[in-house]
Amino acid sequence: MKRGWREHEKGWNGGGCDWADIPEEILVGILVRIEPGDPVRSVLEFACVCRSWNAAMCSGLFWREACEKKWRDKVYIPKDSRELLNVKNDPKEAYRTALIDSKRTFLTIDEITSFTWSFRFKAAAGEHWTESDPWWQSGPNSTNNTRSHHHNHQQQQEQQQQSLRSRAHPSAQTPSRTSPSSPS
Repeated sequence: MKRGWREHEKGWNGGGCDWADIPEEILVGILVRIEPGDPVRSVLEFACVCRSWNAAMCSGLFWREACEKKWRDKVYIPKDSRELLNVKNDPKEAYRTALIDSKRTFLTIDEITSFTWSFRFKAAAGEHWTESDPWWQSGPNSTNNTRSHHHNHQQQQEQQQQSLRSRAHPSAQTPSRTSPSSPS
């Protein structure tokens, strides 16, 4: 006996699971966690499953979640992408511009100027240079050294990402990380 299209869509047991009835928030949560080799191809494949999956893949909720996942461990997120997500509320375009930017092989002025930079002379540079170096004057445990500046910058980034999450899901509260991550 041949089964019709609607019977296949309902699942293998003949009606136990209707893929079209999965709530969008749950569906988006599942789809965002899938690690695609080619994100664009995966989106197109998921959108072809059924109408509700197509709607989920086109929704701002999916693209906002995808941005948050992609940016979670990043040290720098382009200003244009952040504005598209926060100000213009276009998460799909924000994801697209960030994906294009991730292929960039050079530093931009915005990227260079968005960080607090500091230097540290090696001891081999000599006493004259280490005396004028704030890192040597304050010691490695001070808040005036490179590691603390990097950690402070990461805390600022995490607060910004937490703000993004709370705007996307006002009821969801996630704890912020306390240890710095390495840039990728």
